[in-house]
Amino acid sequence: MGFSMIAALGEKNDNKVPEIKMININDLASDIQNFYRVSGDEDIEKKNELLFADVLERGIESPIIVKQLDNGKFQIISGHRRREICYRLVSEGHDKFQFIPAIISQVNSENPNEINEVKNEINLIMSNVTSRELNDWEKVQQITRLDALYKQLKASGEKTSGRIDELIAEKLNISKSAVGRAKNINKNLSDDYKKELEKGKLSISAANKLASKPKEEQEKLHEKNPAPKASELEKPQSLLPTTPEPPRIGEQINTNEKKQEILSYKKIPSYDGYVGGVEKENISFNIGYNEDTKSLFAYILVDDNNYMIDLNMICHYVKECIQSGVKL
Repeated sequence: MGFSMIAALGEKNDNKVPEIKMININDLASDIQNFYRVSGDEDIEKKNELLFADVLERGIESPIIVKQLDNGKFQIISGHRRREICYRLVSEGHDKFQFIPAIISQVNSENPNEINEVKNEINLIMSNVTSRELNDWEKVQQITRLDALYKQLKASGEKTSGRIDELIAEKLNISKSAVGRAKNINKNLSDDYKKELEKGKLSISAANKLASKPKEEQEKLHEKNPAPKASELEKPQSLLPTTPEPPRIGEQINTNEKKQEILSYKKIPSYDGYVGGVEKENISFNIGYNEDTKSLFAYILVDDNNYMIDLNMICHYVKECIQSGVKL
């Protein structure tokens, strides 16, 4: 969905050209609802460096969008990073950036309408779906904010197509389960782990698993491991009861016997968590020792699914390969 300036302003398409006004950057207030990164982490600062150079060379080509406040100042609706770059330019002696081009939204200047503001914010969020490269934290905030806005619309009597989770999934072109994960993380993840997610040190899958644990347990885990991988947070429930007994010396293994939850039934691109040279936290290989059965066990974790590996079958296969002259 592309950005619509008219839709963002909440105005009807009556062929009017929005008026652009030059506003002093010191008269601009941030929107407390803005969850998109403006500065701070390494990734966004690299983008800010590029934007700084671009604005210095060509100026502000896209006006920011603001609404006027009762005190005569303006609140930013869209354009927080552009305002930040102007601050930096002015601090380095480029005084011409003290004033920034802005379009003043007229949504609430006459006949205040809270629903129009809600629709306005939805449009602006949707405009960032394609115009920004979001990190995991911003994606979680984007989903939960849309959830709150659509609930507000529904409560006001506005008709929405389908259930809210399905609507958000359709709008953002993601799965319904991804919407559920984001809501779970926003509601149940501890503040400490939310900070790790915001800094990019925690993956979505790990955050979702942590959010399923009690807050007290999360606090204890954070003291030991502030940024665990998803594979470190959950072990298959079926490991102990389904771990096969090791074969006795000289015992024949029936390789024709049907195996359940065996690796060969699932195509795994890698065992070590790397796919195409890039580390993937949703794939991990694990091996351990079962003290009860005195045997080794192994499994592969793919996303949230655990696949047992029959080591007896693998040993038998490797032995046959060696006997056939295959070198390991």
